Amino acid sequence: MIKELDETLRSYSKGEDLDDEFRELISKIEEFADTAALQTKRVLEQKFEKQKEELKEEAEAYRIKALKSIETFLSSDPLPILDKRVTLKAVGGAYEARVRYTCAEKIEYEFLLDTKNVDLFQNSLEFSKFEKGLKIAVRLGKTWLKSELVPGYEKLDQYVLSSAEVSKTNTVATFIHEQSEKKFTFVYSKSETQSFIEVKYEDSQGSVDVNADPQLNKYLETEPLKYALENLTLALLELERHKMRLTKLVQDENDLLSSLDFFELLLTSSKIASQNLKKVPGATLFTEFSKEEIVQFVERLKLLGREGLQIASLFGIESLLEKEFAH
Repeated sequence: MIKELDETLRSYSKGEDLDDEFRELISKIEEFADTAALQTKRVLEQKFEKQKEELKEEAEAYRIKALKSIETFLSSDPLPILDKRVTLKAVGGAYEARVRYTCAEKIEYEFLLDTKNVDLFQNSLEFSKFEKGLKIAVRLGKTWLKSELVPGYEKLDQYVLSSAEVSKTNTVATFIHEQSEKKFTFVYSKSETQSFIEVKYEDSQGSVDVNADPQLNKYLETEPLKYALENLTLALLELERHKMRLTKLVQDENDLLSSLDFFELLLTSSKIASQNLKKVPGATLFTEFSKEEIVQFVERLKLLGREGLQIASLFGIESLLEKEFAH
């Protein structure tokens, strides 16, 4: 192509009129340039896409690592817990359970729990698992044999657990009859000296507060119900030991799982830990730590940059980091 261009230019010096040939050559050069540019663009695009994919993979690896780290951190209960609730609900023949924590400094977090690790929740839980043949008087009616009112009973054997929640003060559980609209809701409360059970029934005719009706309450067998709800409570609390995944983490209404910015959470927990330790008479920070352990802790704080100084100051070791960021 260069040779053709040279010949064309020489022809111009000879005064030859080769306008058409020149235009054709220019066209070829432009075509070549366009093709070369297009090929370069494609190569760059492919390279960019590859780099972008690599960056996405790297970012995803970082996200997973960060989440696993914070899951491990929160699993050790590093913050004062103000309220804890284990909730469970039926989902297509299985159970989904979560534990929610409300902590100081407006921090809330939640874990998904592995229900298959607790025997009672591996399949739909029928009430008969606790007590067979138990029945509850839900309404009063007349019969042609007797003039006085007689109780109408509901047998609990075919009722299955639909949802449950256990908190510090009580356990609430709902059992449903899957072939009808009937359901029982039990509220079980327990103190150091005694326990209480509340029973509510609901069907297409309406709702009934069994305890509040003296004529129904006198037929209520409370001890078998308390036994069943006590065992359900223990099983729900057992679920807390089987954490699978962190599903919620909020501080001051900020969604930390979306931002992946956990520094404020780390700073808050460090403040609480250092304050609690200082309250212990005679306690000295890092007295049980070896030199190597302190060095390792300092190296970890360096990864946080200048923000690591804030945490170091809480434990009285900021001087070990100040040289790092003096300039």
